[in-house]
Amino acid sequence: MSRKIFPSAITIFGAKGDLTKRKLIPALFNLYVDDHLPPIFSIFCVDFVTVDEGEYRNYLLEGVDEFSRKGKADREKWASFAARVNYVQGIL
Repeated sequence: MSRKIFPSAITIFGAKGDLTKRKLIPALFNLYVDDHLPPIFSIFCVDFVTVDEGEYRNYLLEGVDEFSRKGKADREKWASFAARVNYVQGIL
């Protein structure tokens, strides 16, 4: 019996926080590398800080390189994963 895998969207609140950089994004990246995420997915990272999206992705890559159980990220796989990461500035 085959299961249908639906597209998914993940929202992370506190996008500039320590938990996101050290745990959440490295864990999600490892799931992506191990092919445990659906083929179509997006990650929305929400915080109140004004951030350039490219700089934010580099900030997350630093976290993956430092805290991932797999070590430094393969740059091709990271580019594919990072294209699905979107930074959203929240407002009060």
